[in-house]
Amino acid sequence: MYGEDRRAAATGTFHRSAAAAERAGFRPCLRCRPELAPGSASVDSVSRLAALAAERIDDGALGEMRVAELAAELGVSDRHLRRVVQREYGVTPIELAQTQRLLLAKRLLADSRIPIAEVAYASGFASVRRFNALFLERYA
Repeated sequence: MYGEDRRAAATGTFHRSAAAAERAGFRPCLRCRPELAPGSASVDSVSRLAALAAERIDDGALGEMRVAELAAELGVSDRHLRRVVQREYGVTPIELAQTQRLLLAKRLLADSRIPIAEVAYASGFASVRRFNALFLERYA
């Protein structure tokens, strides 16, 4: 918590950096060191990047763009993005996207009466053949 000033505590105003606290007229907190809080420290940047990438992938980003384009959007190289996602989740960004598509397809197959071809397209696959191949490969 930056801005550890009686005014800040009374108003519930917290700032993510010392500069932001000073700009708002508060004195930065030197006692609690908020920049070292879990999720905020520089050592957590890999986890934050992986979580952000996974969130974008869950939102369908890799259906619209390539991994290199997603990496550029996140401000890192595609090699670094692949390495981070592999380290955090044990799969590549493409495999993560494929798993999300397959899970959506399984839900649609179980919960609706939509024809399989439409399920394939609705879950993000570009072709029914690719959907069938991946479904067979992952779920035998």
